[in-house]
Amino acid sequence: MEMEDYLVTHLGEGKFQVKMENGEIKEAGSNLCGMIRYTYFEDYSLPEIGWEVTRLKLMEDYLPKMQQDVLSGKLKPNKINY
Repeated sequence: MEMEDYLVTHLGEGKFQVKMENGEIKEAGSNLCGMIRYTYFEDYSLPEIGWEVTRLKLMEDYLPKMQQDVLSGKLKPNKINY
């Protein structure tokens, strides 16, 4: 089953909004925020207000980074911290 895509937008102060394909808008949860920070802002910087990424692009960037960090020993598979 294919997951729907969505658009994540930075609202400021590390808060993100998710706009679903059907137009529904939600607040991003801690897991999604953690994935974004780990993937793009590991140095704890914040993106500019209005910065956006789609779910598809996030997963395209997140998975190889996470896999490389697990293989290199930077992350442990049973203890992945965002």
